[in-house]
Amino acid sequence: MEQPQGFEDSNLPDHVCLMHKSIYGLRTWFLRLSQALLELGFTASTVDTSLFTYHHNNVCVFVLIYVDAIIVTSNAVTTIDSLIYNLSFKFAINDLRSLSFF
Repeated sequence: MEQPQGFEDSNLPDHVCLMHKSIYGLRTWFLRLSQALLELGFTASTVDTSLFTYHHNNVCVFVLIYVDAIIVTSNAVTTIDSLIYNLSFKFAINDLRSLSFF
């Protein structure tokens, strides 16, 4: 493993991230999140298991799950806000807003 780009520590170059959740816990979380997205009308990608899409009228939403983070983009900001609101009933959410690094 290597330190993420932009977060390198020159004093501790061999140190890497420590997982605070077990792999099983992440798997359970992913299954719960996947089910919640499917219930909200999203479709799971057949090519990438971490990608979910939603298309209704002229609104498109893309949700990409990366380890224990969720990246959401859409052509309608209000739809993103609605999704976050709906997911907050089932999950503890920290909305970091604009993505600065991926």
